[in-house]
Amino acid sequence: MGETIQLYRTRSRRRLVATVVILAVIAAGAVVALNIPNWTRYEGDGSPRLRAADLLSPIERGQEAFHGDEGRYAASRDELLSSTPEMVRSFRDAELTAISNDTGDAYLVTVRGFDGSYAAVFGTYGTDPSRGAGATATEAADRAGFTDKWATAHGFANAGHSDRAYGSMAALPSELIEVRLTDGRYVLTRLRYPTVGEGDTWQDALSAAGGDPEKFTWDGQPSAAPTTVTASDDSATMRIVADGSTVRVRLQPSAQKSAPFIEARDAVADAEIPDGVLEDLSGTFTCSTQSDEDEIRSLTLCQLHSGAYAAYGTMGTGASDATPELAFSEIGADDRWLKDAGLRAPARDDLL
Repeated sequence: MGETIQLYRTRSRRRLVATVVILAVIAAGAVVALNIPNWTRYEGDGSPRLRAADLLSPIERGQEAFHGDEGRYAASRDELLSSTPEMVRSFRDAELTAISNDTGDAYLVTVRGFDGSYAAVFGTYGTDPSRGAGATATEAADRAGFTDKWATAHGFANAGHSDRAYGSMAALPSELIEVRLTDGRYVLTRLRYPTVGEGDTWQDALSAAGGDPEKFTWDGQPSAAPTTVTASDDSATMRIVADGSTVRVRLQPSAQKSAPFIEARDAVADAEIPDGVLEDLSGTFTCSTQSDEDEIRSLTLCQLHSGAYAAYGTMGTGASDATPELAFSEIGADDRWLKDAGLRAPARDDLL
């Protein structure tokens, strides 16, 4: 994963982009393509493959067909695939997510191709759709022009952060480990969990979160508008917000990433991850994150290829082979905690 992992949504220009776009994040692996002119790419063994950018034209045609029939744009993958026979045939093995605004006159679709590339297309009725491509769903939508301002003006709601990937993950007590397919190669990421602290000043709050104020150079003043500051050595970021006279800080250590490997097991071996920590290296995992309004505290639910659940956030980690609730209970994320934190617990339905 070449991009920096964020376990929360930025509140600045990327807040709504990250929340709405990452809802539409699809991490699809091998996508089975039909032999359709200008769509098909072939591997060395002759097998057809699709890139994310190759899927945008049929997405646009499908949305326009759905709007013509229903008077609104498709708000889900199933609705989009039902719009034309072409969509059903061409996307039967592809994984994408479509969302629309409350009035149904604007949409966003984000898709990931077999090679790990992302593409996004969005538009409003009566205008030409806008396209973008990138290494992440957020980057693809950003390049298409799906900005915070545009999303807000067109009625897209803050809906959380969801992600699906090919590979495996493990929420260990001390760190999060992920190995996922990125740009056709497997990358292993190690990330320490975020911590939260409070104090009279941002330095006090950062120290309470376990950080070192000397690593951060910031001459601003905490306010009700959250600010994100990067450490001078790029070792972490802190998010600062003032609630009255109390300053709150979220400290997020930077991720450590491996070189890309053709085989997932080689990425695991290079990182010297013990056997049994990661399972189903060629499987999939899905995650959904909810953050509070200021994006200080967060809670993430993941489901592995095996069906087991993992939960992690600013309060710890938990796991369960049965239900998300059992995983949440291990870290004390009960109804009272969620209410105090201003969070909604991620649910099964949030997992793509």
